[in-house]
Amino acid sequence: MKVLIGFDGSECAEAALHDLRLAGLPEDVEAVVLTVANVWLPPEPAPGVELAVKVTPQAVTRARKEAEDQVAEARRVAARGVSLLRELFPLWSIRAEAVADSPGWAIIGIAREWEADLVVVGATGRSGFDRVALGSVSQKVVTESPCSVRVARNTGRTSEQPPRILIALD
Repeated sequence: MKVLIGFDGSECAEAALHDLRLAGLPEDVEAVVLTVANVWLPPEPAPGVELAVKVTPQAVTRARKEAEDQVAEARRVAARGVSLLRELFPLWSIRAEAVADSPGWAIIGIAREWEADLVVVGATGRSGFDRVALGSVSQKVVTESPCSVRVARNTGRTSEQPPRILIALD
């Protein structure tokens, strides 16, 4: 079984890892902990094309350096997610991955490309409306993912308490 975990280091993302203990997943799981640096640089303009905004080479160099720094931080966050997951599931094959992209689309694209069986995300990330609604990334993943999606909230419940399950049918 292939499990892709969108992990941004937030409390909700950590709760999603702990929530997997209640998921009934097998011991033979291949998991990828994915952290997405929300950065994007436009491609170089085609020869002869004028940009609406003048961009200096220094600005491009500075933007690329900032993007590289954010991807490096994403690698550190993904590695922390792998460490947490290995404590919970020592028999799983787990690796970290960090990319620069739009978080929702990156998770969907990698799930499709890798042919994931399950995507796991927290309900909200670092800037979410905790306990009110799904965040924009989790909403995008739920509606566009090519496979099943498990969304977790940081409820403060312990693993000893029985899970509460809501099943929606259409």
